[in-house]
Amino acid sequence: MLLLLSPLIAIFWGVPEWIVALFVDSETPQARTLMPLASSLILLVGVFVIADGLRIVNNQALNGLADMKAPTLITVLAYWGIAFPCGLLLGFVMDLGIQGFWIGLILGRAVAAIWYLLRFRRLVRAV
Repeated sequence: MLLLLSPLIAIFWGVPEWIVALFVDSETPQARTLMPLASSLILLVGVFVIADGLRIVNNQALNGLADMKAPTLITVLAYWGIAFPCGLLLGFVMDLGIQGFWIGLILGRAVAAIWYLLRFRRLVRAV
């Protein structure tokens, strides 16, 4: 999975300004203020792609084992118990703004991916 996503991640981390320039006209005055913020978010998107890719693979593996109740509970706990509070803490309390919310979302997705993997290992060992 990481091998397939590596080119995309390399583009995100290598040329984030270029990606933003694809969507925003760089000649406008608003673009000058938007470019640094959007570029830093593109770097976070690269990390998000890794965490979300692992989460999807592990979730589908659990789905293949006909396990659907536990992943639902894991998702609720990871998003509402970790991602949302961390996003609020980082975004408002630590004054990171939108970047703090993205970091919180990445943390929630990464925790969900790890819990999915642990659940998968437990189910496979039981078989």
